[in-house]
Amino acid sequence: MTLDDVQATARCRSDAAGLLAIEGTNPALQQIELSIVVSSPDPADRLDAMFAALRERCPIYLSLLNPNTVAVDFPVGVPTAAG
Repeated sequence: MTLDDVQATARCRSDAAGLLAIEGTNPALQQIELSIVVSSPDPADRLDAMFAALRERCPIYLSLLNPNTVAVDFPVGVPTAAG
């Protein structure tokens, strides 16, 4: 597979009011879109096979598509005296 150039863009919508907990708003990302532009001299069938493989193995795509456990940590430190 010969790739001359690859450009990837991720887009989404969000309602900033949701971050402020304004009633009736949702802070979650919505309408998530991934656009991957490929420049290649290879025939379309080879590119289609690559795109199919990406849909099966791309960790970012799969993480967005499928529910995941997310670990969140909020450590609170106590300032120490300089010694």
